[in-house]
Amino acid sequence: MRPRVALGPIVVLSLLLAGCGAAAADDPAPAAPAARSVAARAGAAPGSCPTTRPPDPAFVPPAPYPPRPPSVEDGKVWYGTDELWTWLRADGTWPMAHDRHGLFDKSFWWRRGYDWTTETTPRLRVTGRRLDGPAPTVTSSPATNGFEPSMGAFMLVGLELPTGGCWELTGHYHGRSLRFVVRVLRWQP
Repeated sequence: MRPRVALGPIVVLSLLLAGCGAAAADDPAPAAPAARSVAARAGAAPGSCPTTRPPDPAFVPPAPYPPRPPSVEDGKVWYGTDELWTWLRADGTWPMAHDRHGLFDKSFWWRRGYDWTTETTPRLRVTGRRLDGPAPTVTSSPATNGFEPSMGAFMLVGLELPTGGCWELTGHYHGRSLRFVVRVLRWQP
């Protein structure tokens, strides 16, 4: 696990520029639930990934959050419910930075009523498993808090994946779960 570093506004914006990348009973449904359930039981076939697609109609978070992710996050959509949401790339991919240990990125999460000044260490955790082949599980850092005027108060978790591929990731927070499937790629500048 990488050391925890305090994130200032410039670092947060640079992470936003780097990019981030199916549903439990209380979550919105992915575009291809039948394909996802097959993948969940047997693993996705090589070369296929039943990625979570943008909801239709689009999820709009409650005020004071913006109806769409900030412009610095072009190509992303909100995904989830008022109880727990994140942003996803509309194309179903998640390009992640890489080093000799694997792939890594920050994962941003929101919920209605989240107060970043009082809940400085949210009890959010993110788990994951690869659907298209064997791989060790996802490693995540303890959650921290953040605020940026264009996106409001958020929760932040660092994720490390051993390899790219088709990954099902699930956020767990206060009895709620939000699950989605993404094709994780190595980010190429």
